[in-house]
Amino acid sequence: MMLRTTSFLIFAVIALSAVSPRPAMAQLPGENNHIQMKFIMAPVKDYKGRSRGPMPVTPVMTVPRADDAAIVCQSAPRINDAIIGVFFSHPLILQRDGHLQLDGAGPKLVGPINRALGKAMVSEVFLIQGGKKLGKGVMASLPFATTQGCGRVLDEYEARMKKLKGE
Repeated sequence: MMLRTTSFLIFAVIALSAVSPRPAMAQLPGENNHIQMKFIMAPVKDYKGRSRGPMPVTPVMTVPRADDAAIVCQSAPRINDAIIGVFFSHPLILQRDGHLQLDGAGPKLVGPINRALGKAMVSEVFLIQGGKKLGKGVMASLPFATTQGCGRVLDEYEARMKKLKGE
């Protein structure tokens, strides 16, 4: 009986430590942060070239340096303008099956985004059709396992600044 109780307590401590909330600093990755931006209403044409109006697209950017993640999130309006500018000159194509043709659209955005930021902070851009949070099904199709939303990144940045100021 004693062995079973001890085993249960050890299991409970391990399980609770695995699911207990950790500080934001411990959860942010160090390199190659994948930052999920809010969705953008991108101009779309159908496969015949007719305008179909805007559709939501969610950009996810790879930021190689962890220090640049907060700057990228603070510059979200500039990034959105850069992305929309590219899509106005080259609208996304809506295929017959109702899905957007997103292949090759991400690499076209890296240059304009980095120009909007003033230096090379973003190395890759992935686009996902729709304006929703990325669930397990969508994440399985991407070459990385997790993303961070800008709210979490900016909270982490603010906590670091307060710590440096001694507040």
